[in-house]
Amino acid sequence: MGAITKKGKSLYRCTQWQADFLFWAIPLFWTVVGVFSEHPKIWYQTLVSMALAFCCGHFVLAASFEFASYYFAVPVGNRIQKQKSEGPKYVKEIGGSIVCMYIIATFATWPAYLSKIGKETAFTDSIEDATWGLPFPHLVYALKIFVTMLFADAHTFWKHYLLHRPSIYVFHKYHHQFHNPSTFAGYAIHPVEAFWTFCPILLMTIPGLGLYFPMHFPFLFVFGLLNLYLHCGYNIPFLERWLPAMYIDTSVWHNRHHEISVSHFGEMLTVWDYYMGTTCDKWDPKSFKMQSVAVEKGITGMDEGPRKSLADDGTQKPRG
Repeated sequence: MGAITKKGKSLYRCTQWQADFLFWAIPLFWTVVGVFSEHPKIWYQTLVSMALAFCCGHFVLAASFEFASYYFAVPVGNRIQKQKSEGPKYVKEIGGSIVCMYIIATFATWPAYLSKIGKETAFTDSIEDATWGLPFPHLVYALKIFVTMLFADAHTFWKHYLLHRPSIYVFHKYHHQFHNPSTFAGYAIHPVEAFWTFCPILLMTIPGLGLYFPMHFPFLFVFGLLNLYLHCGYNIPFLERWLPAMYIDTSVWHNRHHEISVSHFGEMLTVWDYYMGTTCDKWDPKSFKMQSVAVEKGITGMDEGPRKSLADDGTQKPRG
């Protein structure tokens, strides 16, 4: 930890050296743990399959979404932050996404591996088993997905909010180098953040949770597509009309976070941002521009944490 003094207070921050070390240590750790599985050969074969599927699948989806977003945007091809001289950093975004996809693959390997060797996991063969024999199983499971979404939204919002605290921001700083992002930046995150975000995948190894793949996979897939849209950097009008009506995050909403860094922390829904007051709706254009330029120069404005960016009247205020 690095210790600094500010306004008479001693703050402890993780250092860049620690972030650089963990960038490779975390993927290595989650690779090595396979040695301790009951059948290491099967585990590593599963890992290779999962890693290829996630990395290749993500690249195809991100590339397709990037291409489609360009033509569905209004005006066509105009990025939200078109005023910036620097566009998306595609090569770095793809590299970061590969590391993240690999970490996701190490987590997903466990339930797949257990299923291969005949062990019970959270997945059931029928929707009736997944809903504990209750009547109207499809309706019950839909409710189950809705509750899961609320928990996932709270988990990702507070993870994101806390990652902007000065003590651990060094792990999220990696993602904020993409201040004018593309779809490839959606999963270009530091392994510490990747672990924090996707470790719930390991819950799929717990028998009795009752997950039904034919209904659960579409939910996860849509969540993945939403993340691509949030980072595409384009304004697609019909999505910007429909999604906010359901308090679902959008490209324009999340792009503000990348542009000014100190607001709009939601990654699925916008409910927590409205509740916490972490929006920039009441900012004047001059303040917004100043903060945007600061972020472009690498100054995030998060030295005191997001809560202290609130003005006395409870609205968000910028900090240089």
